Amino acid sequence: MKKIITLIITAALLFSLAACGSRSSNSGEAMTDYNYIKASGKVLIGFSGGDELKGFNTEFSKFIFSKIGSDSGMNIEIVTKEIDASDVENALEKKQVDCIFSVAVSDELENRLDFSTPYISENYAALMRNESDLTAKVNQVIYELRTDGTLSTLAEKYGLTVFNASDSQ
Repeated sequence: MKKIITLIITAALLFSLAACGSRSSNSGEAMTDYNYIKASGKVLIGFSGGDELKGFNTEFSKFIFSKIGSDSGMNIEIVTKEIDASDVENALEKKQVDCIFSVAVSDELENRLDFSTPYISENYAALMRNESDLTAKVNQVIYELRTDGTLSTLAEKYGLTVFNASDSQ
C-alpha cells in the first residue's frame, strides 16, 4: 500500500513540475506570450538595474501594458519580480517572467533574446524571450509614448534621458 501511495504522490509531483514551465491552451497547444497574457489577464514583469530605474520602470511598464490591454479590450494586472541581472535569460526561458525592464542592450543577449526598442539613454530596453510576439506590441507602445511626449515627461520625472538612435552612433 505504501508503494502505491508513493507512486501516486511521485506521479502527481512530476505532473505538477512539468506544468510549471508550460503555457498551453485547453487543447494542449503551446500559447504565445501575448495569448497567455490575454488568457491569464496578467503579465509578469521582471526588473533589473539600480534603484533609480525601479520607479521609472514600474510606471513605464504600467503605461505599456495598460495600453496593450486597452487596445485588446482587457485589463492586464502587472505582477513584478526582482531579477538578478546575471539571471535574466534563465528567468525568461523558464517563463518566470514575461518581460524584463532596464536591461542594457548587448550583442551577447541580442543573439538569443528579443529586445524592445531602447527607451532610456545608456541603451536600456525591455527584454523578452526570443521570437516573442510580445516584442512588436511593446515596441508599438514605446513608439506611441515617444511620439506623444509621455516617455519624455516620465523620464524627466525620474531624472533620466530618453534614448535617441543618434545616441548610439
